[in-house]
This record gives sequence, C-alpha cells and structure tokens, in this order.
Amino acid sequence: MKNSSNIRKGIQLIILALVYFLAAKFSLKLAFLHVSASPVWPPTGICLAALLILGYRVWPSIWVGAFLANLATTSDVWSSAGISCGNTLEGLVGFFLIQKYARGLHFLEHPRNIFKFTLLAGIISTTISASIGVTSLALVGLADWHYYSGIWYTWWLGDVTGNLIFAPLMITWYLQSRFKWNRSFSLEFFLLLFALAGVSSFLFLGYFPSFLKNSPLEFLTIPVVVWASFRFDLPGAVTSTFLLSAAALWGTLHGHGPFIRDTPNESFLILQSFMAVISITSISLASIVLELKKVTEALKKSEEQMKAANQELSRINKLKTEFTSMVSHELRTPLNAIKEGIDLVIDGIEGPITTTQQETLEISKSNVNRLSRMIDNVLDYTRYEYGKLEVRLENTDIKQIISEVCAFMNPVVTKKSIRLFTDLPPSPLFAFCDSDKIKQVLINLIDNALKFTLSDGEIQLRLFKQENKVHIQVKNTGAVIKEEDQKKIFDLFSQGSNEVIPRMGGSGVGLAVCKLLMTLHTGTISVTSRENEGTCFTLIWPLKPLPYIPESQK
Repeated sequence: MKNSSNIRKGIQLIILALVYFLAAKFSLKLAFLHVSASPVWPPTGICLAALLILGYRVWPSIWVGAFLANLATTSDVWSSAGISCGNTLEGLVGFFLIQKYARGLHFLEHPRNIFKFTLLAGIISTTISASIGVTSLALVGLADWHYYSGIWYTWWLGDVTGNLIFAPLMITWYLQSRFKWNRSFSLEFFLLLFALAGVSSFLFLGYFPSFLKNSPLEFLTIPVVVWASFRFDLPGAVTSTFLLSAAALWGTLHGHGPFIRDTPNESFLILQSFMAVISITSISLASIVLELKKVTEALKKSEEQMKAANQELSRINKLKTEFTSMVSHELRTPLNAIKEGIDLVIDGIEGPITTTQQETLEISKSNVNRLSRMIDNVLDYTRYEYGKLEVRLENTDIKQIISEVCAFMNPVVTKKSIRLFTDLPPSPLFAFCDSDKIKQVLINLIDNALKFTLSDGEIQLRLFKQENKVHIQVKNTGAVIKEEDQKKIFDLFSQGSNEVIPRMGGSGVGLAVCKLLMTLHTGTISVTSRENEGTCFTLIWPLKPLPYIPESQK
C-alpha cells in the first residue's frame, strides 16, 4: 500500500515536471525582447497551483522543469540553474504567503483573500523570479545590463499574469469540477459561449476594423466576463477569462485586435496588463456572488430551522396547555370533595367545638379556597392562551362588587389581625364589566397583599370615577416592592425578590391573570410602591369597554 502511494507520488512529480517544461517551452516562443523573458508565462501559475494542491514536496519537479526548459533555450548551465532556483523560490514564497495570510487553497472563496492573493502572489513573490533570473543572465553575459529594466519588467509581468490567470483556473476546477446542469442552465451556458466566441471573433480573429484601431473596444469583453461571473460563479469567471486570454493571445500574435503596437513585446505587455485586470475583476465578482449565495442559503436554512422550531414550540405549548388544563380540572374535583368534607365535619360535630378544632378547620378551609383560586387562575391563563377566555360585559354596580369581595375576604383578613376597609362613593357606580372576573382580580390582589402585610397592618380598597373610567385602588401597608421587581411583577411566574417578609407560597400566576383579565376589559393594571407609603395596585377601565381584539388579529 505504501509502495503504491510512493509510485503515485513519483508519477505526479514526473508529470508536473513535464507539464512545466512544455508550458515553458511554449511561452519562450513568445519571447521577443530576450530569449529567456516572455510576457506570457503560464508556468508560474502552474507552479503555484501545484504547490497549493499537492504541497511543498513538488518543488523538485518545478526546479527540474524550469532548468531543462532554460537549458534547452540558452545552453548555459549556470544561468539555467539560477533561473530555475528563482522560479522555484518564487513559487515557494507565494505558497507560504497565501497559506499564512489568504487561507491557502481556499483563497478564492472570499474577496478579501483574493486581493491578498493579488498582492502576495501576483506582485510580491513574482519579483523574486524576475530579479534572480535577469541577474543570472546578466552575470554570465547572456543579457545586457543596459536592458536590465526592460527585460525585468517583461519577465515580471509574464509571471504576474501567469499567477492571476492560470492559478485560479486550475485551483477552481480542482475544487469544483461539476455544475448542477439543467435545461435552462445548459441553454444559458451555450449562449455565454456564443457571446464569448462573438466578442473574440470581432476583437481578435481578424474582424477588427482598422479605422477603429485606437478605440478602446477591448472593454467589450467586460460584460461577457461579468455575465459569466454572476451566473456561473468561479468556474465561469476563470474559464471565460482563460478563453478570452487565449483568443487575445492568438489574435495579437497574428497581428489582430486592439492591442497591436509597434513591437510584438509591447503588444503582449499591454494585452497581459489588460487581462490581469480582467482576471482580478472577474474572480472578485464571482467570489462576492458566491458569498452572497452562501449567506442566502444560510438565511434560508435558518428560516427553515426557525419555522421547524416554531412548529415544535407550538406543539409543546399546546401539549403544555392541554396538560395544565387537564391537571387543573382533575385537581378541582378532589378539592371540592375536601371542601364539602370540611363543611360536613363542622355540621356533624356535636357539642361545642374547641378553639384548636375551629382553627384547624378554618385553616383547612382557607387553604382549600386558596388552592381553588390558584386553579382558577391557571385555567384562565390556559384559556387565554387558547383564545377561549372571554368576558361577559354587563352594566354592574362596582360598589356592590367591592362589598361582596370584602365580605368574602374579611374572615381571612381578620384572622391575620389586618384591617380591611373601603373608601367608596356614597351612591352606586355603574359600569360595564364581567363581575366574576373583576371579583377574581380583587381577590387576587387582596390575597397578594396579605402575604406582605404585617399584623396590625391595613388594606384599603378605594373606588372612584375619573374621565369616564372606573378606578379601583388596592393599597396595603406591607413591604416595599423593589423597582426592578415592579417592572416584571405582572409577568407569568414572577415572584419578585422581597427580602423584608419571606414569601408564603405563591405560584406567580395570580398577578399575571389580573393583567390579562384587565386586558380583556380593555383596561390596565399598574403598581406603585414607595417607602413609608406602602404598595398600591390601580385598576382602570372604561365605563363601557370596547371589544377586546388580540394583537394577532390587529
């Protein structure tokens, strides 16, 4: 197994050296200024792509391919060795920089990394090969120092375009070798090829009118490249750029197109400069489009997950509501039986009842009533969540409601040595309300006040009319509610953090139910609590409430 792996790697090295050699020999045929300096140099891109795909281990193939190609051109061993060292070092430095600063093989996936690639591999690392190569030629007398800068620039620009055009092409097709073909996609692909062929024929294959020689018609290639980048992502961008470069190269070599200048070398320099810009533009656009697609897919996936989560949450809430309703109904039955049992015990006792017996029975009865109210609150809340909790508004004397509530709660209040008194108007105050629901709210508020009011304290109920609205205040002299607790006191299961008087039971449902019952009356409930003033809950609703409309239906 290890031997077969080594053989496969050895074959890869041989093939890479051969490909580099053939590409270099082809490129050197376009060397017009100097036999070793070509403005078209794909081997640089092949070298960088091979290093990014296969790793550092392939550098010997690069060196061998470059050495043999230059030796076959100049027949000088020392300059060929120097040039091959420069070519190899250029690739290794570019590979290192891209690996460290531009995500290596995946640099095409983000526009920021593409610009890093352009700077690091397209501009910086390519200076190494040009500098070492031209210097090697000059040192052995194969290049005139007087023409050093011109040869260096030609060499460098050839390496730049090799990296910017061929490296992205090879890496893209290595990482993404297939499209999801369909009929419309295939049709658009062939239309794109037709457009490429049309533009290439007009500009580079001899159909370019001579009187338009100085017109910038080369920019006609940009819409086609942009189309390829937007619709076919990175494969479309790099492939369209390569095909246009090949057509432009053939046309310029044969004296056709807008890049023709006084000398072939000058023509190819202008051509390569233009195609380098086109390449960077196209792959940057394609990368932006690819990133937008990823964001869109992520958002779509997130929306689908959110939808599934909401469905699951709705299902769980429904189960919770059904379970709560079922449990509440099941609890009501035994509680009613216990209450009736206590009444029977009281009625069945012969002779005087001792104080201890009386207190025990009263405590039991009070706790049963309290549990019944808690169950009523839970049931009301579950009905509200289902949208089945309704109020029946009738013109009712609010003064009478308060009197009945005080009569009901007075035994419990008296037992705790707390004074319960009222401040009511002299005449009846009629308003539309559901009397049972308003009684439930007031009982919940008095029951809540009892938990925090010390013995010898006071609870006051005040009723008045103001601006065609009913106002009821339930005020106690108990402990102060902290300001942060006042903001959430009407939330479900909120029990506050009072440290003056320990909590005595409580489900955190009663005040939440008060709020929703007042909402159904199109009214409000609020609380104020200050030191030395006590706590005051205020109920306000119109004398004739408007029909309640849930938020989901507004």
